[in-house]
Amino acid sequence: MEADAEQRRSKLPDVPPPIWRRAVFSIAAGLLLLLTCCGTPIQVERVEPREVAHELDSNVLSTGRLSELTRIVLHREDLLERFQSDPEGALASLHRTATTAKPNPDILFALAEMSFSHARESGKRSYFMAAAIYAYAFLFP
Repeated sequence: MEADAEQRRSKLPDVPPPIWRRAVFSIAAGLLLLLTCCGTPIQVERVEPREVAHELDSNVLSTGRLSELTRIVLHREDLLERFQSDPEGALASLHRTATTAKPNPDILFALAEMSFSHARESGKRSYFMAAAIYAYAFLFP
């Protein structure tokens, strides 16, 4: 039995114990860092159902902000930032997309809402008319 214990001790590398501790600590710290970095950056907050419904149903008429559907269309067409800085250019670009591509009700809705929003902010009556025309095209394709 003593010979077996002696053989086991002789198989261990001749490294002083502090190096083993450092190696184990380094491996443990690396694994902890890896697990921390792999965590999801998503948070969940509880919100009242009424508040969620209001946020989802909000549009330029009820809140003064563009609806989520319009923001999605603008994001898809890469016009979200342009609409904030150059609304007329963004409207013209989205109008070209609507007239050259297959008719898309989402784009017509976005055009109506964007036109109304710009008309309210700029006071230009032609954009009120454009909003009415786009809304009519959206409702009666």
